[in-house]
Amino acid sequence: MKRLSLLLAILCMFGFAVNAQTESNSGSHATKDQPDFTKGKCYLNAGVGVGYGLPIAVSGEWAVATNMINGRNGAIGVGGYIGVNVPLSSSQFFGLDIVARGAFHYQWVTKLDTYAGLGIGYHGYTYNGFSSSVYASLFVGARYYFWDNIGLYAEVGGGLNYGALSIGACFKL
Repeated sequence: MKRLSLLLAILCMFGFAVNAQTESNSGSHATKDQPDFTKGKCYLNAGVGVGYGLPIAVSGEWAVATNMINGRNGAIGVGGYIGVNVPLSSSQFFGLDIVARGAFHYQWVTKLDTYAGLGIGYHGYTYNGFSSSVYASLFVGARYYFWDNIGLYAEVGGGLNYGALSIGACFKL
């Protein structure tokens, strides 16, 4: 538990240091094709996964640094993930994941936000009793915005889907 607390503190300090650095270098690079991951905005995902039973997940992310590469691309976001695995038969388990996450974003195509990151979290499940663990996971994903603030996302890795695909709706707030 001490290691998890230390790692979370280091991640938070890294996020604040990057945020402070980009604020001190802030210059307006606003263009019509501004990246779809913008500093100070909140992003939510809500979806279902492929896995044991029915994995349902909600994740949120806050953009702490943007315009890190060539004044336009490259961003860092921090946030969290909560997933629940609903068993569909008696041979499956109920599970709960609560994860702190950080991700690097890069825009290759207008309206497409691609990202990769690391999550550190808690996993609890019931199957012949209760068990729990702390774990780290990697994930990659993409969000495509059909409208200004609403789109679809797909993500592989992390959370209750154990590396399988998770899909759903995404929202910019």
